[in-house]
Amino acid sequence: MLKIIILKCLIFSANILGSVTDDNISENSYNGTENFYTAAVLEFNSPGNKFSSAELTVDANLKEYIKWIYNVKEYNVDILVFPEATLNYHGLLGDDLKKFAIPLPQEISDNEYEYNCDYSSNAILNELSDAVGNVSIYVSVNIVEIEECNESTSNTNNFSLYNTNIVFDRSGCIVSRYRKFNLFIEPSMSVPEEADLPTFETDFGVTFGHFICFDILFKFPAYDLVLSNISHFIYPSMWYSEVPFLTSIQLQQNYAYRNNIVLLSSGANFPSNSKTGSGIFIGKYGPADSIISYRNETKIIVAKIPKDLNDDSIALNNPKIQPYTPIEMDRLKTWSFIPKNIYPLQENFHVKNGEIECDFALNFTNLSLDYDENVGYVYKLAVNNGKRNLANIVNTGEMYCSIIPCLNDDIKTCGNKFKDSRNLVPSTIFHSISITMTVSNINKDDCLIMPTSLDFSIHPLNVASFQFIEVNKNEFKLEASKDIDEILTFGIYGRNFSMDEKIMHKSESNELLHIVESNESENKKINENLEIVKLQNYIENDDKNIGWKLTIYAGLMVVLCIIAAILVYRRLQHPYEHPLIVMRRKSEMNTS
Repeated sequence: MLKIIILKCLIFSANILGSVTDDNISENSYNGTENFYTAAVLEFNSPGNKFSSAELTVDANLKEYIKWIYNVKEYNVDILVFPEATLNYHGLLGDDLKKFAIPLPQEISDNEYEYNCDYSSNAILNELSDAVGNVSIYVSVNIVEIEECNESTSNTNNFSLYNTNIVFDRSGCIVSRYRKFNLFIEPSMSVPEEADLPTFETDFGVTFGHFICFDILFKFPAYDLVLSNISHFIYPSMWYSEVPFLTSIQLQQNYAYRNNIVLLSSGANFPSNSKTGSGIFIGKYGPADSIISYRNETKIIVAKIPKDLNDDSIALNNPKIQPYTPIEMDRLKTWSFIPKNIYPLQENFHVKNGEIECDFALNFTNLSLDYDENVGYVYKLAVNNGKRNLANIVNTGEMYCSIIPCLNDDIKTCGNKFKDSRNLVPSTIFHSISITMTVSNINKDDCLIMPTSLDFSIHPLNVASFQFIEVNKNEFKLEASKDIDEILTFGIYGRNFSMDEKIMHKSESNELLHIVESNESENKKINENLEIVKLQNYIENDDKNIGWKLTIYAGLMVVLCIIAAILVYRRLQHPYEHPLIVMRRKSEMNTS
């Protein structure tokens, strides 16, 4: 009896704990031939972010990395991708960055390391290599790398730090390295003087390219890799989501769809500062699964991926991760951007802007909001071909023909989302949409044009809900023929690489870093935009703590069940009897 009660208690508690683990995992696959590999990406919330000590920060992050490397073994994963800056970068400054930066043994020759796999001189590298070798998978890790400078360089620090991606093969050897070329306000990091297109081959017959975060917006290395016919990519990021065109999985899905590539996107999860977004995107078939979150959480996405995207038998299952509701996503802090050249929403509209022409053919119905407390977006049309300043780092060439959201008729409110969606209702139903962008006098290889869409929950629309057609090398068309109502963005977005021009040099960003570190009040104004500031402990909430709370609850349940079982057992062995009954029994025995 005692054993049965205890066993039932343990099973009950295990089910509680199991539900926590299962909730962090999304598995998907495609229904096709056996010509596939299995990949995993992490939406990763660094446990080290809660510590003020650099030593504790890096140690906690490393332990979590090792844990996940071993965790994926049960899913027969071939390759695992970790995000950007979540091991020995995020939250570290100055001397701490140098102290925990990792020296890599030698230079690369022909995209492969020519040295043995003994990393015993660096504890972080050694632990990662051992874990990867034990599990026997490919693993992509983003690190801060340190390289000592020789006397011929102009570096006054005698060392350089790089935001570097490394890839371990199944034996735990580093087979590829890429130093981030397009830095996003990272004054402690150096831009490599020379950079090759980073690729590596695997034993399962797939050649991967890789690039990091901000790189996705530029020709080198990301688009140059696409042009070189690489079709499978590793993409670690710590992305700041910006409405209406540049939220994380919106851009990731668009990029994979337009180029018909596989994008293994692993994102850092710090939603209180706009950083979130991960997924496995399979070309024109859309995401196997993806997540953009308002919660501090770690999730893993696992999917079987076709090696050949031209395989006609590909049919993705429905994604397992359900998008959060618009009300929940109000808690995600997003950036916003007011597009240029904004026009009223109209059924038929043609406009030329520089080297592009936009044609809109729309069929829509405006809806009543019904109640005074309800709010709805005012939609307008945005058209532009020109330069845009990104964080005072670079001027980029940007093109768009798009439907955009505004909070009201004032164009200064355009490009924003409502902060409170509790009373948000659809204000317009689009019955059909046809948008055409015609480009002239731009080299095809110097521009990237893709569809863009966003719904109320900050998710891109399902790829089955629209058609994107490259009519010819100069004309692109986006069409939707079914009713759409809960949209933030729908249109064509492009990059004109020939307009790009860097405007911030390392010396300027070092000066900016000095200002940030020495002026606390300025920190409060710009720490949303600068990855050079140690973030304060992110918002603690019940969503984040639910895992350990359930663990404690399950443990208490086990203890209480065991105590209850012991009491029941003792009661069965020694039943309680009232003292008068005992005295009467003794009296009867004496009489007899």
